[in-house]
Amino acid sequence: MKESIHTQPSSRIGILHQLNPISMLSFVLLGGVAAAIWPTVHLASVLIAFYAVLAVRNRGFKDFLKVILGFGIPMTLMLVLIQGGFNVRNSTPLFSIGWIHFGAEGVRYALHTVLTILAFLAGLLQMNAAVKPGTLVAALGERGVPPKVQYLVLASLYVVPQMQRRVRAIREAQEARGLKTGGSLLTRIKATVPLFGPVILSSLSDAVERGMALEARGFGRPGASHESYVTIPKSNKDLIALCFGVLLLITSLLYRFSIFQSWLVR
Repeated sequence: MKESIHTQPSSRIGILHQLNPISMLSFVLLGGVAAAIWPTVHLASVLIAFYAVLAVRNRGFKDFLKVILGFGIPMTLMLVLIQGGFNVRNSTPLFSIGWIHFGAEGVRYALHTVLTILAFLAGLLQMNAAVKPGTLVAALGERGVPPKVQYLVLASLYVVPQMQRRVRAIREAQEARGLKTGGSLLTRIKATVPLFGPVILSSLSDAVERGMALEARGFGRPGASHESYVTIPKSNKDLIALCFGVLLLITSLLYRFSIFQSWLVR
């Protein structure tokens, strides 16, 4: 008998975490595209704040903030320096640092770009915290995605965590053999170099073994049937999320092309 495995989010998790994985991914992508089209930083800021509230409710705000700040601060400094100081559209001076004169147009463009990227990143972080890779792949299978594409998605999602676990295991083994891995920056760099060989070779070996195992089981054979034992529940919240994402996108397009921009500015 086919077994149904449902995802049961806890009561403290927000509405986004209760969605079908495909609906959640669609909402994140639609919201990110809408933030990119919106000519100001307001929509991207609202989306980031919304995902931050979800992170607080899911008790993952610390990790959420670490990733957002760790990526956002250096990206903001780099883009503000490049766009604010050297954008050809700069016509309104803001301030100067030495011989570099920063313009308002370039700074606004830099902030808009950074916040749009962070809106995508924040949404994907919340999706990653709420959905297991296997559940996402099962949802893709329900939508008719070919098994090879499903495996490609699953392998891509698992490759970084697997390599991180492998690096930790190899580092602990080297520390047990007396290799010094702490100390100054130069010492840590010297200790990191010997990790590359074992990590790369073990990853290639795992890929070969996994491919042989799949081939032995007839994976990808024409006419073979594939049955999933994970049933993804559906609800009206999926339709609401999709409609809201589409509404955000349409509103951004209308506002971008100034169809009712003057009405919103009032």
